[in-house]
Amino acid sequence: MSRSRQAYKLAAHLGEVTGVRVELVYNTGAEWHLNWTDGPLQDQMKEHLADALAGHHYPDMRDRTIRCWRGHSTRAWAARAIAARREGTLTPAVAEGAAYRRTHLPPSRPGTGDLSPEEHALHSHIDDLIDATAYPDRASATEDEPLIEELLAAGTRKHPNGYRQTGEYEMARVLLNADRAPAEHGRPDLKMVPANPARPEPVAAAPRPFRSMPDTEPVGPPAPSPAELRALKDEADALQQRIQDVYQRLWSWTSEESRRLARPLEEAAASVRRASDALEKTATALTPPRTSTQK
Repeated sequence: MSRSRQAYKLAAHLGEVTGVRVELVYNTGAEWHLNWTDGPLQDQMKEHLADALAGHHYPDMRDRTIRCWRGHSTRAWAARAIAARREGTLTPAVAEGAAYRRTHLPPSRPGTGDLSPEEHALHSHIDDLIDATAYPDRASATEDEPLIEELLAAGTRKHPNGYRQTGEYEMARVLLNADRAPAEHGRPDLKMVPANPARPEPVAAAPRPFRSMPDTEPVGPPAPSPAELRALKDEADALQQRIQDVYQRLWSWTSEESRRLARPLEEAAASVRRASDALEKTATALTPPRTSTQK
């Protein structure tokens, strides 16, 4: 069995063990990248990986350097924010982080995002919570679930072409605005969410409803155009063809060394093909539907 095939089976095995989609892709030299979203912590995944490599199913992957990379979804961001809000830890963490930025760090330069100190502190705190939580997309309490869905919906913007996008920056703005109250100095402060461990049901109902971001409000850079994405797809297709050509030339030499060098290129070509397919799907999703007069 080729190393690329062993890598594919190893990723599938880890996906079955952890319950999340896992990808193992070749990078360069002897290095491979193990990627997944949400799911177990990096240390937990490394333990699963070590257990799998200790067996006899993936011998050609044992001497490879496998680096683990865990991403997170917008669902995970919302779940950690709602849990911290319910537990009463979100407000003091944001207030402390914002105060630190105001007194110790220079203000953000224009054009670099223009986030407020509270927004910076909120993102930093939620990122820390995600990094420390296994399966961060799961609700920490039953009463969190409707508020997670509400925050996701409120942080979703509809673009003119009908494409919907949920973003962490939009959710952060919605979350902060929901907990603000007028202060004596005129600047809004975060309002503490009441906590009552003896009666958790009223706590879940205490936060104000989240209001959706207006569709007309400019948030972040404009969405890429379908033409831009398809031009990038054409470049990916050309790169995939060049990699495949090098692979076939190396494989045709028939020597063991040349075929050893060719094997990683097979996975590289497949990765570029997956990127091309993803670009096409995104371009299709961003393409406005044709009207009856255009058909």
